[in-house]
Amino acid sequence: MRRPYEIIPAVDVMMYRVLLIVVCSLLVLAENPVIIDGPDSVNAVDGTTVQFSCVVDFSGVAGTMEVDFFVNNTGTNEPNIEAGFTESTVEFLNATTVRLNLTTTASSQYNNNTTILCRGLKSVGLDTFPVFSEEAVLLVQGLLSSVGELSHYFIDSSSLNISWNPPFTLPG
Repeated sequence: MRRPYEIIPAVDVMMYRVLLIVVCSLLVLAENPVIIDGPDSVNAVDGTTVQFSCVVDFSGVAGTMEVDFFVNNTGTNEPNIEAGFTESTVEFLNATTVRLNLTTTASSQYNNNTTILCRGLKSVGLDTFPVFSEEAVLLVQGLLSSVGELSHYFIDSSSLNISWNPPFTLPG
């Protein structure tokens, strides 16, 4: 048995280095997160509450894991007050699968045409391994305008034909 003040032979030091390299390699080679269900695009009416959901599976993942959203390529953990998005707390569906929700009030002024991404992230030491969902888009429709160019004519005593130009509120 060695005493703490004894020098470790060079062979032992080499074995420790090899073991450390093997363990670190296994951590890096472990699986990346898998996004099972990413956010879907939404068409919403001004003033309604909109929720995006993301489910990520971390089975087989070693290291530090996290899940978050990106709104217009900005992480929701960064200041994003103008668009009014808030993340819920992470919900564990089982030991390796989590769900995160992102909620906002649809506003044609602030968050129309907003892009939403979900990110599953594995961190090992200083290395990060992000996995992103497909992009979802929030389209906000304003309140309906009045009907324009309404016309009508009688076909017979029990039928009436009505036509109009429908209001259009989505931009573009």
